Amino acid sequence: MLNPPSLPGRQKRKSQHKIESLEAYAIDACTNDDQKKTAGMILRAMGLVKTASSALNLLIDVGYFPVHVNLDLLKFNIRVDYPDEVISAAENLLSEPFDPDEVDRKDLTHLKVYAIDVDEADELDDALSATRLLDGRIKVWIHVADPTSLVQPGSIVDRNTKEVPDAGCCGRDQHPKHFLHGFMLYREAMKRGTSIFLPTATYPMFPEKLAMEGMSLKQGELCNAVTVSVVLHSDGRIWEGNSDLWATDSHLEIFLSE
Repeated sequence: MLNPPSLPGRQKRKSQHKIESLEAYAIDACTNDDQKKTAGMILRAMGLVKTASSALNLLIDVGYFPVHVNLDLLKFNIRVDYPDEVISAAENLLSEPFDPDEVDRKDLTHLKVYAIDVDEADELDDALSATRLLDGRIKVWIHVADPTSLVQPGSIVDRNTKEVPDAGCCGRDQHPKHFLHGFMLYREAMKRGTSIFLPTATYPMFPEKLAMEGMSLKQGELCNAVTVSVVLHSDGRIWEGNSDLWATDSHLEIFLSE
């Protein structure tokens, strides 16, 4: 039988239990009656009413929560930080870029490419181009940022696996090191499921630097994108006999328009 923990250890666990009970009570996420009872006893001992807002204010007063804490992040258990190994993998991909589609990309830098967004936009996902053909029809190009140039979809790996696959299974002529970094980031993104956009902050599926730099369209820089084009009549209708609807990997330069 293990020796009982020392008194400081017991006190630490009791304090942690009290904090966790107050937090659960503040966000209406108590999982058992003991948490409710513990939170109620603490609030009563502090001379506070037994409400979620009282628990929240107490946690702010003791410095456990920041003053402007976003409770929705806590209620939905949204992670805002990334493991160190995921941050390291993102930095490695940015420092040693390897594009498996490089030989297939078409140079579209002759097009004027416009993204409509605010000046302070950090992440541009798509942009447009338009050219007028000799017969008066208009050809519209839709450019979408290509994050798969850095991180491959899960078709080549089991998205539920907990182990990093052997580098020998990498596909699309990827460099083994690039593949392993990409797999680690892909697995982290699958755990998160989506990027979170709030009025006060954005929490992307991938580490912020990778999402904002490597996976976005950047103004005045050469960018990787997937491009689709469609031909329109002069009145805006899609050309019925359109055979020019296609997708390609491309290189772009972006011009930001307010």
